[in-house]
Amino acid sequence: MDDGSSDASFAFLKTRGWTDSANGTRITHLRHETTQGISRSRRLGASRSCGDTLVFMDAHLSFPQPDLLNNVHRVLTSGDCDLLGIDCADSSSGISTAGFIYTSQHICHQAMAWLRAADGPLEGVSVPFVNGGFFAIRRACYDALQGFPDFIEGWGHEDRFLSTVAHYRGFRVRSYQQLQVWHPYKTTARGTAAQPAAAVNSAERMLMNSLRCGYILYDDTTFELVCEQLSADYGPAALNGGLSRLEHEKAALDEHLSAIGLTPCERNRQMALFFERYRPWLPMVDEALLQQARQLDPQAGLPLVQALPHVLPSLRPPESTDYSVARLFVEAHHLFHSGDLSAAMTALLEGLTHDPDHLPSCRLLTLTLRQLGRHASARMWLEHADRVIRKHHTQGTIRPLACSDQGFRNRHLRHYFWPGLECEVWTDLAMDAAAGSDCQQAMDWLARALTLHPNDATARAAMASLQMGVVPERWASGQGLSGSGAAGDASIGSRRAA
Repeated sequence: MDDGSSDASFAFLKTRGWTDSANGTRITHLRHETTQGISRSRRLGASRSCGDTLVFMDAHLSFPQPDLLNNVHRVLTSGDCDLLGIDCADSSSGISTAGFIYTSQHICHQAMAWLRAADGPLEGVSVPFVNGGFFAIRRACYDALQGFPDFIEGWGHEDRFLSTVAHYRGFRVRSYQQLQVWHPYKTTARGTAAQPAAAVNSAERMLMNSLRCGYILYDDTTFELVCEQLSADYGPAALNGGLSRLEHEKAALDEHLSAIGLTPCERNRQMALFFERYRPWLPMVDEALLQQARQLDPQAGLPLVQALPHVLPSLRPPESTDYSVARLFVEAHHLFHSGDLSAAMTALLEGLTHDPDHLPSCRLLTLTLRQLGRHASARMWLEHADRVIRKHHTQGTIRPLACSDQGFRNRHLRHYFWPGLECEVWTDLAMDAAAGSDCQQAMDWLARALTLHPNDATARAAMASLQMGVVPERWASGQGLSGSGAAGDASIGSRRAA
């Protein structure tokens, strides 16, 4: 399939006579004059092919196993597999990416734990999705699923969509990781296998592909979770535009659902069975529920987050650590606003054992300890928070913390940002020093806060009082200058990184 290429990349087929029927070739060259995208190209190629086994391969693969196609055919004719996933290993690093899953721009797992068993490659194991540059399927299964859909533009979700629908229809989706191709990948800043080196998809097309697939595959409640994720990825304005466009496409998408043999009720039933079976392997299910719990008030959000597992075995560090910290922070935040301070303290301390430098957890813990009357413990954690803050100050230069700073980096909290956290910490430390009659130490802490906010009238008045040896009245009553900061928000979803 030549999807409107302009670089003569298919010329070798003619120059070497590989498309000359007189030579007995079985290769057919099909071309789109304008680019149609992967899904539509695969659909055309399948319609013009013959045989009981269909194999779809990216154009830039290489093949270390000379008997690969024979083994693929053997598996698909064994009677135990309808759709086959193999290991599309990174050709530059050798990293296994079989079953590779794109979730979103902000949460993109590169090393799912189910991809490779501890004692070797997965062989014949039922998996939720087949993703990557090599996709093999029995023709009978492909035809029953109506093939790759026309509604997917460019690239994005076509493999995952078809394999999920295969599950809904009762077909068998399996991974044989001892079968392998090599696939070139771009690398992220973290140095792991990431986006294929093939074409870059526009944000609008990827958004619409996500909405169309979500509308067909999920019930209304799950689709709302999808929209929340897409809003975080693409922005509310883009999502609203996509939803408006989707309204005009719903009739055609409903027809596609019917064509693949599913009613909405049967789809919902099969979706529930799919999630029940594969939830331990699919972190995005619990991630989506965690995001929902963040948006709710404590009364509704607390039971939801407490029902989530503390650990997702389908993740590996650092994603697994980030999830555990985020889940415990959301629980603690709701407990704090529900008045259960002891339980909030316990959750925060557990979270800080996973990531001692997570600044929102540090700050919320100090506020919790203050209200519990545990002032010595609060001071200890304030001093710890100050040490974490100083890590972000290069060469001793004091600057405001930013949402991009490591102390706020947590994908599962959408890099939840607490504005002014450093000034709150320094002000509370100043208050503690003044309570201990160390006015000079109190002024030193307060001077750090004034460096960032020199025109803060309340802080300037406190500094003036301290310079005269008088503890500010507000401090004498045990109140800081900055209140409870971001902890005053009942919903954690009300503050996000820019």
